[in-house]
Amino acid sequence: MDEINFTVLQAKVCEMILDTPAPGKHSARSAISHLKKAWKLHEQDAEMAVFRTITGEEESVSAIFHSIRRHRYKGAEKLNPKNHVHKSALQPFLNAIESNFNLTKLNKLKPTLELDVNEVSPKFKTRISITDKLGNEVFAYPIPPLNFGLNQNDKVYNFEKEILQVTNQQIIKKVSDYIKSLANERNRLLYSSNKGIPEIRNLSDKFFFDSRDRIFRNLILYLLIDPYPIQTFVQQALDAFLEMLGLLPEGIELEKE
Repeated sequence: MDEINFTVLQAKVCEMILDTPAPGKHSARSAISHLKKAWKLHEQDAEMAVFRTITGEEESVSAIFHSIRRHRYKGAEKLNPKNHVHKSALQPFLNAIESNFNLTKLNKLKPTLELDVNEVSPKFKTRISITDKLGNEVFAYPIPPLNFGLNQNDKVYNFEKEILQVTNQQIIKKVSDYIKSLANERNRLLYSSNKGIPEIRNLSDKFFFDSRDRIFRNLILYLLIDPYPIQTFVQQALDAFLEMLGLLPEGIELEKE
């Protein structure tokens, strides 16, 4: 199989990002390009294939960062699309939010992602379920799709639980080491060490398909953010993410490239 398989939805995302502005568009296109090239390489050069896959994931995060900075969200200037630590940190943060939402906060609202292809320019929408005064289930579509806020005990929810989940039982050094490890993974694939030359064996196709799904999750999030002005939930999540980055020690050092 020369080309990695995309789902129908993922193929549509590839088309939709072409209508977004630079520089986010180019980071999104780059993410897909790295993934495709990684798949073509994986049988001949596993190390370079994994390197390209990791780079593709980082590029998909860069697209999100560029969009947030373009819309000038509060604190957006602190996001660095070229910083490996910043880009590596977003993935575990999103995982924690997704996991906890599935279990608690939004579960009752049955949040659903829909693609509206009836418009001139297709757009993603979010749908939530609400029970009206008569006990009937009705559906609401926030406009823009992420323009809602989460409160807990009458206060803006600050994602403390999600941050603690990423920081591994409140041990700050753990999040530092974990994110540093993610950010350094690419370098370990290319350079020799005291143990010798890096070599990857038994690389499964699942690795690339899992990465594909993470990349497109990020690109869908990009498409939920980029077409719209400032949205409440995006700002709320950004505030929490920047707080998490602030837990990292100043001057965290990566292995030399």
